[in-house]
Amino acid sequence: SAIATLAGFGDPAAVHDALFQLLADPDEAPAVRIASLQGLHRTQDDHWIQALGVAAQSKSEPLRAAAKELGAQLMDQAAALSMQDLLTLGDAGLQAERFRDLQRGTAREADSELEWAMRQLEAGKVAPGAQLELLEAVEARAKGGVEPFVSLWDAYQARMETSGPFQRFAISLEGGDAAQGQKIFYENATASCARCHAIDGQPGVPSEVGPNLSSVGLLRSREELLQSILQPAAQIAPGFEIYSDGHALAISAMLPNYADLLTPAEVRDLVAYLASLRKPKHVAVFVYSAGFEHEVAKRDGENPSLVESQWMEWDQADPRFEVERVMDPRWFQPSNLAKVDAVFFYTTGELPLAATEKQALRDFVEAGGGFVGAHCATDTFYEWAWYGDMIGAYFAGHPWDSNSKVSIRVEDPDHAACSHLDNPWSLTDEIYQFRAPYSRERQHVLLSLDPTGTDMTKAGMNREDGDYAVAWTRHQGKGKVFYTSLGHREDVWRNPQYRDHLVAGLLWAAR
Repeated sequence: SAIATLAGFGDPAAVHDALFQLLADPDEAPAVRIASLQGLHRTQDDHWIQALGVAAQSKSEPLRAAAKELGAQLMDQAAALSMQDLLTLGDAGLQAERFRDLQRGTAREADSELEWAMRQLEAGKVAPGAQLELLEAVEARAKGGVEPFVSLWDAYQARMETSGPFQRFAISLEGGDAAQGQKIFYENATASCARCHAIDGQPGVPSEVGPNLSSVGLLRSREELLQSILQPAAQIAPGFEIYSDGHALAISAMLPNYADLLTPAEVRDLVAYLASLRKPKHVAVFVYSAGFEHEVAKRDGENPSLVESQWMEWDQADPRFEVERVMDPRWFQPSNLAKVDAVFFYTTGELPLAATEKQALRDFVEAGGGFVGAHCATDTFYEWAWYGDMIGAYFAGHPWDSNSKVSIRVEDPDHAACSHLDNPWSLTDEIYQFRAPYSRERQHVLLSLDPTGTDMTKAGMNREDGDYAVAWTRHQGKGKVFYTSLGHREDVWRNPQYRDHLVAGLLWAAR
């Protein structure tokens, strides 16, 4: 191209500057930026490595791919690159390999490179995925009594002693080997991960202590995974709670001292393995009106209802779950339920499920399957006592009609289904009141009406205790239940805050 040809003509410094500006400009077309990178590659001047590093860290996928292809050509030349070039390039793999080589080497040049790199670590210029290898090399020199590494290592240790476990193990966030982490998960007697946690597709008897971790890489960041390993009880992640009489206890079933039991390298490999577990949660969405039919539940022939179409739209935008649309009540068979992690109900009336189909749903939830209900799911199965007990309440009227603007109190702002909401949260929607088996002794209320911002003089209000819950969670056997009474209006179903509320509830409940 003309851009690439420029690299062979004119003042080298001017050509380099022009190409570098094109490469670094995020508003330029990817093709122009790639051509600029290729032109800079032809110059092979002292700034070529810097350009490759900029391209490798770009948000443009085509540019990153081009950088990767050109960077691969450096692999055979990596030993000839200076340490400064390696750090500028930003490739953690190349840096880690160099640090391993330096640890094995004894030449004075190796000491000089290690000392310089250690000082760059303090300046934040070493790739996160290579920091552990650098520290291991420096530690080995320090244990051998080699200066200045004894002083450098002592200073590093002193800084770490005044920090918490997370900061000490921050070097374990990147660069791990997922295959080695899998071995630690299943074979390391100290970690004992497989005793409490199951992963789909792996051998062994499914655990009944901790949650299934098949999707944990989608649901948790590396930072959250690291914290869960090092300090399990610091913040009990949804699904990791221990319950007594229906109340969550601030303790974890995991061992409390993994920071003392595992090396930083083992923790890093375990984080890499857990981060690789990215199986989406599979949810069956069931919309069926055996009683009153809401507008959002109406289908146009085979075209999906608004409830169904919103779930399918969210599915396309969110890799954490996938939706199966269920239209036939006869779907509720053990073989079908075994393939999903949760079921979602937007239903009314006595649904036409046969006794065997009801039993299949009951067995699914009691054995650990998730159940999620929205709005009219409590206006369902009045003649099936188990269902009422499971979902937590039955509909007892809606004193606040669909045009009522209400104020909603967030009772548990730490729950994922509520953490994004304003407190109080103002919303226009139809608001239910509930009757038995509703009880705060049986469920954990997440949202309730805020009487300071809601008209509490509505006709038909009949709760003497003034307890108007809006959303809650509960446990049924080994399964988890999430219910929100919101979702009557079309605009509520299109509200991003409602979407995040409902999706987070699903991910909490799914097994």
